Amino acid sequence: MNKQWIKRRNNPKVIIFFNGWGMDNAAICHLDTTGYELYVLNDYSKLGLIEETFSGYREIYVVAWSLGVWAAMCILSKCTIPVKKAIAINGTAKPMDVTKGINPIIFKGTLEGWDEKNRERFLMRIIGGKKTYLENRQKFGKRTIESQKAELEAISMQLAEIEKSDFVFDQAMIGTADAIFTPENQLNYWSSKTQCITIDMPHYPFLHFTSCHEIINQ
Repeated sequence: MNKQWIKRRNNPKVIIFFNGWGMDNAAICHLDTTGYELYVLNDYSKLGLIEETFSGYREIYVVAWSLGVWAAMCILSKCTIPVKKAIAINGTAKPMDVTKGINPIIFKGTLEGWDEKNRERFLMRIIGGKKTYLENRQKFGKRTIESQKAELEAISMQLAEIEKSDFVFDQAMIGTADAIFTPENQLNYWSSKTQCITIDMPHYPFLHFTSCHEIINQ
């Protein structure tokens, strides 16, 4: 698991961001972070602890996207960080589930067939089509096929091992055009647990937003 500060300017507010599977910092580095520090986690091949206490911050926020939602719930249930608001975007705590996550057949098929060609198809699906992908492909970073496949395989093994989390999200943002975690499955999971906001966006949400402030204050 990688943990990194990517924006640090002595602001009183901090966002702890749990990235999606296979991503690096390029996924969100284009967002305006005015008013916030940004601490990013990604690569959940082996979940660990957050050693940072964030004790110097007035307000601490959690934003988790896609499989980062599951990772956040696993990791933060073991922490005592005083989170002011936690937001889940296009993900659930049950990543491999017929009605509340990704169909296990599709999840396993993605893992087994992961190569350059299928990665490009996948990225087109999550961002909303070929044209948008070609215009924004740099946002998907420089992770290798091998590292992404190893991460997804490790996640699939950890799903059965990790105990139930008691971490609570205050809000779930659900993309009505999400083709990975379908909006129906997200609503199945979140509707009885937290405030749900539906937004016209695909699985990759960070073209819809221009700043961290927009995300925090939906």
